[in-house]
Amino acid sequence: MEAWVLLIEAFSVYGLVLFAHSLRRLFGLAHYYALIGGLTAVMSWVTDAHVKVTVGPVTFLVGSTVFFTALLLAVFVIYVFDGPKAARTAISTIVGISVLMPLFAIVLHLQMLLSSTTPLGQVPVPSLRINTASVLTTIADMVFLAVAWEYMHHHFRGVPLVVRTFFTLLGVMLLDVVLFNTAAFAGQPGYLSILAGTFSERVAVALVATPVLWGYLHWQTQHRSETMRHQPILAILRELTDVRQELSAAQQELEYRRHIMQQLHDSEQRYRELIEHALEGIMVVQTGQVVLANPRASGLLRSTHKGCLGMRFVNFFAPDERQGLAELLRLTEQDSGAPDADAFELIDGDGASRWLQIRAVAIDWRGSPATLLFLSDVTEQRRTEQQLLRRANTDSLTGLYSRPHFLELAERGFADAVRRDQPVALISFDADHFKSVNDCYGHPVGDAVLQHLARLLKRDLREIDLVGRMGG
Repeated sequence: MEAWVLLIEAFSVYGLVLFAHSLRRLFGLAHYYALIGGLTAVMSWVTDAHVKVTVGPVTFLVGSTVFFTALLLAVFVIYVFDGPKAARTAISTIVGISVLMPLFAIVLHLQMLLSSTTPLGQVPVPSLRINTASVLTTIADMVFLAVAWEYMHHHFRGVPLVVRTFFTLLGVMLLDVVLFNTAAFAGQPGYLSILAGTFSERVAVALVATPVLWGYLHWQTQHRSETMRHQPILAILRELTDVRQELSAAQQELEYRRHIMQQLHDSEQRYRELIEHALEGIMVVQTGQVVLANPRASGLLRSTHKGCLGMRFVNFFAPDERQGLAELLRLTEQDSGAPDADAFELIDGDGASRWLQIRAVAIDWRGSPATLLFLSDVTEQRRTEQQLLRRANTDSLTGLYSRPHFLELAERGFADAVRRDQPVALISFDADHFKSVNDCYGHPVGDAVLQHLARLLKRDLREIDLVGRMGG
């Protein structure tokens, strides 16, 4: 009676697994993975509970006989019809549940121990050694299943499908016998007898499961036109290797990107230090606003670093200079041939004038056109130039125009009067008896007389009139 119960249970579970797999075209594989997880949980529980059935001289452990074989069939068909990637997911599900179930059992027993004096008899206490052996053996069995099937396909194509199926299952089960029993019971009394008994059990299970699996493979390929995917030898191991290679390549790519980002950060830091410590003012102006300024540039504009950012650059300069400066920025941003350098006047808070020489270069700033400015204080140079120009154009004693400059301005005035058809007057006069002043009172007095005469002329003449000293 127990034998019939075991057979009915086995065929029911095998049929459930294969039926669920046949529905994958309608519902995908999610429900299939869920079923695999549930069968793994049941297998773990009945294995820990030592549920077994004795038929004659052979004792069948229900967990290994029914549910482990069902999981083998589940991984077998998903590998054959859906490929190594789907098989990896199924194997991961089996391994994950196999690891979690003993942990759940331990947690339940601890909870009952802490909350009650009644032990929890319905949940078996897991064995660390047996469960560890089960998890590791399961991984090896599932991988070997794919390898054995591919080996049979490549080297025994002429052998009937049912024979190849039987030896594939048998090979996996024999491997499971050796690995699991060695890891779980080696060194204990009766190890060899356990090994022999389990061997007989697995041969019987392979004989029962093979027709079921072969029938499903035949039905899928002949009646539903499904294609069995034949991967290269060790395909599933190669898939795992490819995953490791992809992870390694991804890690190398991340390391390379981290190295590049570090180089960019170091480069940016070096350039920032160069800009921060530059003796020349450096600014970036975009759409008229300051977006970057080093301390030297902020100091030249008599502003703080934060005070510069976001301000309109032209507003720092004298009103008469703003139009020309805005034109310089516009031409530079448009790369339209702006002058290399020019000086512009700005007014300090105390009303004193200062001059900044500005060199403008067109750049790209964060994807948009901008202007890179180099600022230098040329106030002293400008004042020196103005003093030299004033000395060249004016008489040092009287402050009137010198003879050469007066003649140059007079020539322009006459030409303008002719062009406009306007009258023009030229008056030339001399100071009578001036030599006697020098002779009688000395040259300092004579110089004072000339200076007083120049002041009278400047007072009584109009702004458009020109007056100069022609003689010595």
